[in-house]
Amino acid sequence: MGINVLDTNIVIYLQSGRLAETLPTGEYVISIITEMERLSFGGLITHR
Repeated sequence: MGINVLDTNIVIYLQSGRLAETLPTGEYVISIITEMERLSFGGLITHR
């Protein structure tokens, strides 16, 4: 099955609770570009 790379929009929808369907079980990663876009998107609360 492999590793899945998530798009910025999917990450934002997932974090804001707006994702229409749950993601299938698997291994997911995001690119550094997606991470920068996610951090610049206002209105998201992140927990580390």
